[in-house]
Amino acid sequence: MIVEDEFFIATDLAQTLRDEGYAVAGPVPSVGEALMLIDEGTVAAAVLDIHLNDEHSYPVADHLARLGIPFLFLTSYVEADLPERFKNRPLISKLANVQAVVVVLQAFLT
Repeated sequence: MIVEDEFFIATDLAQTLRDEGYAVAGPVPSVGEALMLIDEGTVAAAVLDIHLNDEHSYPVADHLARLGIPFLFLTSYVEADLPERFKNRPLISKLANVQAVVVVLQAFLT
């Protein structure tokens, strides 16, 4: 699942993951839509932007954590910006190569 509100980043990442053979849920731009996708039961891992328009994706991260679903943050935030409960989660800069996301997802799903 991709939770990202920037259209071009979301579509580029989704296409890259599809090219790598992943089934992609989303992308979705909001907490509400992400929570609905999770509750459908088809999410195996997630890529979350932290700042989504006027909200943060932390409720999505909390829900994923409760369910034991792995996730990473793809964001312009830095680790120091994260709440303590998420400091052990992978954080990839939006400036990084998209392949960095693929590497982490492969580790999650193998």
